[in-house]
Amino acid sequence: MMRYCIFVALLFVSLSSLGQARKLIRKGNKEFDKGNYSQAELSFRQAQAVDTASGDITYNIGNSLYMQKKYDKALGEYQKSLQQTKDPGRLATNLHNAGNALFKLNKYQESVEAYKKALRLNPSDNQTRYNLALAQQKLKDQQKNNNQNNKNNKDQNKDKNKQNKNDNKDKKNDQKKDNKDNKQNQNQNQKQQQQQQQPKISKQDAQRMLDALQTGENKAQERVKAQKMKAQTRKPEKNW
Repeated sequence: MMRYCIFVALLFVSLSSLGQARKLIRKGNKEFDKGNYSQAELSFRQAQAVDTASGDITYNIGNSLYMQKKYDKALGEYQKSLQQTKDPGRLATNLHNAGNALFKLNKYQESVEAYKKALRLNPSDNQTRYNLALAQQKLKDQQKNNNQNNKNNKDQNKDKNKQNKNDNKDKKNDQKKDNKDNKQNQNQNQKQQQQQQQPKISKQDAQRMLDALQTGENKAQERVKAQKMKAQTRKPEKNW
């Protein structure tokens, strides 16, 4: 009998909790419709604290985060909600919104895959089909831009290598010129050193050298004059 009373009490608490969760969900929906997305998120999280297994509540939290432009967090809630439901219709809706969040995050490849999965579950959803086409176009543009960026990077690397080659060539030429200048400077220094090492002649020594040269020249002139006089006084030889 005691066990029965406990069971009834637990059942009453469970039903009371579910009623409270539904009340919080309704409150969250009203806030969502008014555009009060942060308040809606708060109400849904309070409901989730009461009913932790509800995939619908998790999905609603994801929607509230999405409308607050918290796309990464919204995606996490959608992914959790996918694990909490097996209903094909709800799975398709979840995948559709997950695709939207991925699209906003510029993850176009993953967005395309989410939309495709949603269409397999609900082939008649034209909105999902339209979003898929848009995501595919964005993916194509993204791949084209990536290819162009890769080409630009390749060209930049090529130009950089060419510039480095030219810089090395200029550096080599500059080094060659520096070596030539250094050699010229070295020769000039040696020449200056040789000039500095030559003995300097004083004014007196220079005068003595000039006097000696003059004396030598005078003596030479006297010898020449004497020889001429001697030649003039010689007797003429007899003619035969």
